[in-house]
Amino acid sequence: MRDVEYALGESRFAGRLIPVMVRHTKNFPWIFQHMTMLDFKNPAATSRKVAAMLRVTPDAEDSRKAS
Repeated sequence: MRDVEYALGESRFAGRLIPVMVRHTKNFPWIFQHMTMLDFKNPAATSRKVAAMLRVTPDAEDSRKAS
C-alpha cells in the first residue's frame, strides 16, 4: 500500500499508474475505483492496453499541444 501512496503523490508518475486486476478481490485501495482499472483475463490484450495507455502520458499530450 505504501508503494501506491508514494506513486500517487509523485508528479513524475502522473498518468502512468494503471491498476490491473489480476484476480478479483474486494480489498484494494479506494483510489483505484476512480481510475481506469484493467482486467487481466487476457494477458496479451491487457499488455496492449497498458502500452497504449502509456503512450498517451501527460508529457506526450503537452508536447503535442506545443507543436
